[in-house]
Parts: sequence; C-alpha cells; structure tokens
Amino acid sequence: MVQKMCERINLPLVSVVIPVYNRENTVAAAIDSVLDQTYENIEIIVVNDASTDNTENVLFDKYKDKIKYFKNEKNMGVSFSRNKGIENANGKNIAFLDSDDIWFPFHIKDAIDAMQRTDRSVCCSLWTENYYGETFDLSQSPYFKKIHRDKLKSELEISVDDSLWIFSPGIYEYILKTDFYFFQINTLVLEKKVIDDIGCFDESMKASEDMDLCYRIFRKYPPVAINKSHFMYNYGHDNLWAFANREKELSEFSDDEKKKMRFTILQKIEFYKKILERVNMDDSLSNIQAIKENICSNIIKRYMTINYLFNCRENINEISKYAITDKLKELAQKNESQLDEFLILD
Repeated sequence: MVQKMCERINLPLVSVVIPVYNRENTVAAAIDSVLDQTYENIEIIVVNDASTDNTENVLFDKYKDKIKYFKNEKNMGVSFSRNKGIENANGKNIAFLDSDDIWFPFHIKDAIDAMQRTDRSVCCSLWTENYYGETFDLSQSPYFKKIHRDKLKSELEISVDDSLWIFSPGIYEYILKTDFYFFQINTLVLEKKVIDDIGCFDESMKASEDMDLCYRIFRKYPPVAINKSHFMYNYGHDNLWAFANREKELSEFSDDEKKKMRFTILQKIEFYKKILERVNMDDSLSNIQAIKENICSNIIKRYMTINYLFNCRENINEISKYAITDKLKELAQKNESQLDEFLILD
C-alpha cells in the first residue's frame, strides 16, 4: 500500500476533460473507461453543455464523488465546454475524451511513458473505428503501416520504429501538404503549458475545432505518436457518417440528410480557409506552393461535392478562386457527375 502511494505521488496528475451534451446513453461508458485506466493519478472534469435529456442524473447517480462537475447555463458548444474544463484543470497534463467514445485501459499510462522517454510535451496515438459493431484498427491499416511510414522515413528527419514515431518539426509541413491524419483529439495527451502557450480551442468554430488546435500545437510542438490503437471511436446516430453512407445513390438521400451534409462540409471549408490564411502569413514554411495547392484542392473538392449533392452550380466562382495551379484548374473543370472518385462527405 505504501509503495503504491509513493508511486502515485511521483506520477504527474492528468486532467481528463469530457464535454457532454445529451449523452445519457453513452457518457457512463466514457467515464468508466477513464476510471479503468491503469494510470493512477487522474482527475475527471465533466462539463455539461446544458443537456436537456437525463445526462445530469446519470452523472449524479453514478459519479458524483468521482468527477469535477460543471454545467453551462445554456448550450455553448464543445469548444467553450472543453475550454472551461481546461480552465479548471489542476493537472500538469491534459487529455480529452468525447462523451460517446471510450479509451482502452493503457491509454494514459502509455502516453505519459512515451512523453517521458522522448522528452516531448505532446503525445498522440492511433485508434479503432466502430461502425455499428464492425471495427477497424487503424494501426493495422496499410495507410499507416506502409504508405506514410515509408514517406516519413524519406522526407523527415524522424525516428520511426514499430512502436513510436518521434516527429521532427517538419511534421507540420508534412501534414499541410499531404493531409496525413495520424492524430485524434481523443488520443491527445499534452502538458498544460502547451495550451498556455498556443491557446485553447477556437470558440468561433462550429466544426473542426479539434483539427485547428492540433495544427497549432504541431506547428510548435512536434509530438511523439504511438503506433497502437488507444481508443474506440464510435460512429453514432448524429455523426455525419451515420447518414452519409457512401454506398447510397444520390436519390436515396433525404433533403434533411443533404442539409446536414452541406452544413458539415461548409464548416470544413471554413477550416481550410482559416488554415490557408495562416499559411499565407507564415514565412517559415519551405514548400509553400505544394501546401497551398493541397489546401485549395480540399476546398474545391468540397464545393464541388455540394454542387453534386444539390445538382447546382452555385459555387463556381469560389471554385475558380481557389484553382491557383494548372492541376487545380483541371480539377475545377470536372463535371460534378465525375465526383464518384473523390466525393467528400466530411
């Protein structure tokens, strides 16, 4: 017992921030997955974003003495809620978990160990995706095991082995020009001083606020990444993929489904525009043309997807505006009926 207490004293406190809104059926599993962590020095901060269902009763009935609880007077959004959690965190380290997902028991321990071994302030890891009972472990995907692993070895000064990827500062540019998606907000563990330095979540963003934070972090703090699945990402009833089934014919989408997709796609476009503005003001980037071409390609494809979904041509001027290279001009000339090869639904 004494030895265990001494070990815990030597472990840095990790503050886990869980924003929740109307998750009466999933929040318990999320919190239980934190309580089941093998790492023993954790505080759990739950921020209720003015839920209208039975979420609060679930929290009080099961976890009243196990969490730090805050409730927004009105619905303020996930960024505001996460920032409130950060503001009230006492830990040296911060971690985030959405209220409909679950961590595997080794997540925090492995992340802290990796940060201490590599002297990095930020750690992330891979994850498993759950499509209504059908799971896919991204660490077993060729995307990570072969394609980008080889590219990273050749293009970055980086240590890559079977367990840890220790990224150099070049990882930020690599992400910008390739969309290399090896991170997820629910696997991010970082020292609180990083947030103090680069700032919290952007509360003006309605979507992709987590991507925006990660981009800002990686620009200054290259992470260590664990090549192992650390949490289960559940595609729920209100997730875009729940109604954006790529196997559907266009005629099978309802008007409501299309409106939801349109909103989500437009929010992602705004994210890429924000990144483009940031890139245009960043004199430190070395491969600016390739980066801008990739960002503009993401914008064009999403505008064309909207045109395809609604059988319209309303975004032609915007598409032309971002066709800044011959390659992008060729892309912009495609007819929306040719979009099957790159239909973008996020």
